[in-house]
Amino acid sequence: MLGWCKRRMSNDNEGCSLAVPVVADQGVSAAPPRAKRPRLARNAHLEALHDVQMELQLLDEQCAEEQIRIQHRYDQTRRPHFVRRRKLINEIRGFWKAALCSHTQQLVHPAETDALEYLKSIDLLDNLDDKGSFEVRASFIPNEIFVENVLVKKVTFNESCEEVIQAGKLSAKGAHGREVLAQISSAQKSVLGWFLSSQAKKPHDYDDLGDVLRRDLWQDPVPYFMAHQITKNASLRAQASHPRPAHDSMAPAEANSCV
Repeated sequence: MLGWCKRRMSNDNEGCSLAVPVVADQGVSAAPPRAKRPRLARNAHLEALHDVQMELQLLDEQCAEEQIRIQHRYDQTRRPHFVRRRKLINEIRGFWKAALCSHTQQLVHPAETDALEYLKSIDLLDNLDDKGSFEVRASFIPNEIFVENVLVKKVTFNESCEEVIQAGKLSAKGAHGREVLAQISSAQKSVLGWFLSSQAKKPHDYDDLGDVLRRDLWQDPVPYFMAHQITKNASLRAQASHPRPAHDSMAPAEANSCV
């Protein structure tokens, strides 16, 4: 479950027909003002209908407030499990590259596949406030492509639910790093490109890496990793059955392959 802004934009309120944060005098940002209902003509049935609708609206607001409180409590409860999982994943080299590569949204740009070989861990701090702000941190094994070993992107939602982005930074160590950065800078889909981008995501952009992580990949990356392993093993068997001639070098497409 995401914070109020994210659920408002996605119309995904998980049981409530709207989602609003608790009022400001309790220390949390208040909901934006609602459009005023037009006055109805004098009619007993219409007035009764109006009253019932207002009662439903109040219940929806209470539902959303309770959801936020419960989400924060469970986020704290789940955090030690995510830390434990990260330690286990760190022992499997290439885990996150494999999970990203095999995701159905095709998140990885071909130019960055070799750089993702050095991706050691991904960590998500979700629901940093009641609007659904979040931070994603990627850690890399020291390598000859980029200077930085940690890449962080933070997305904060302001009072108008607009994204305020603190993008990450990567510096190339040499020509190869510069080439990777040049190719992913304008790519529509790229893991590293998402971290480096300060542009707000477009409405209904369900391929946005932040949304994919929060709703799916971060919650359970293991099936995607296993799917990659199955594909990789099948590819190795196929190569063993049809070996390449000695003079036939690896094709460029395969050199940058997720497999």
